[in-house]
Amino acid sequence: MKTRIIYIFSFLLLFISCTAEQHISYDGSTCSNEYCTIRLRIPNNWKIVDAQLESEQVNLEFNRGRGIEKQSLSFPFQHDNLNENLKFRGANRVNGLALLHFTDEEVSQSVFNPPIGTVRISSNIKEREKFAIFRTSNWLVIHYSIKNTGLGNLTFQDLTKRYAKNPNNKGNTASFKTIDGKLHYNLVFNNKEKQSFLIDKYYGQHETYSSSSLSQSKSNDELGWTWHYKITSNQKMDR
Repeated sequence: MKTRIIYIFSFLLLFISCTAEQHISYDGSTCSNEYCTIRLRIPNNWKIVDAQLESEQVNLEFNRGRGIEKQSLSFPFQHDNLNENLKFRGANRVNGLALLHFTDEEVSQSVFNPPIGTVRISSNIKEREKFAIFRTSNWLVIHYSIKNTGLGNLTFQDLTKRYAKNPNNKGNTASFKTIDGKLHYNLVFNNKEKQSFLIDKYYGQHETYSSSSLSQSKSNDELGWTWHYKITSNQKMDR
């Protein structure tokens, strides 16, 4: 009996050690010569220390309680438009998904100093929604995703047909709007408003944004959108 217990315990240790290194994986990216957001699957309790970008991979430094470790994750395709000025600014953590944000040289343009980022998660019977926002001095990054719950999968709910059925994203838009003097981020899918998120604290009264860039990832049970907005200040003092 003791021998059997030892065998079982040894097997569990071997299983844990073999699967631990598989927890980090590449999930997608949105990049230009001014910014890049990399999505990685990584446990929430693993602290991200630093990251560096290369055209073919991201080099990650993290700490899972054993000191700083390093791992490189290759991209499925090469990012030829990345430049050496893209630096790691921080990350959003959303239930095992890390959004690593890189931008070009940051120039302090005002005294407006918003919170660096936040995450909001909500669920109903069939869907689980995740909304993440990240702000640097020059960039506003907004990520929104919808995923089936277990019941949604059991009922064969196809999110692509519900929210991304229009070709070329026609009818799917995102914009800023003011409600009762507060700035919101409005999401519209198939010409119907889906969500409106309050983002007033991330945006100065005297700031403006340039045209955004949008990337989309989709499967039958999960959809995701990431927007990047270049922020400029119209005066030296905000709020």
